[in-house]
Amino acid sequence: LITILNRQFVNPTTTELTQREVNGLYLGPAFALPFRVASIVNMTVSALLFAPLMPCTVVFAAVGLALMFWADKFFLLRFASAPEWYDAQLPRFAVKVLAAMLAP
Repeated sequence: LITILNRQFVNPTTTELTQREVNGLYLGPAFALPFRVASIVNMTVSALLFAPLMPCTVVFAAVGLALMFWADKFFLLRFASAPEWYDAQLPRFAVKVLAAMLAP
């Protein structure tokens, strides 16, 4: 929020900031994909674990995952800097964890 406000007060013709400092004002924070994948797996596994005791946890998890999706999408498109390139190892591991949770 502070960098958004700082952006508004930078005059391009009279500023003494270097190009690197101005770029830093316009670049957002990095998107932490491993932490987001971990929170998705955590919410899904928790909902499936407690579903026999409280069936409404599946509904709450579905709503939570939908809200998480739209919040991440908004953050990635509006604020975050370009994320790092990842290989297929992270999604494969997440699928393995979810498959192990579903296996009897």
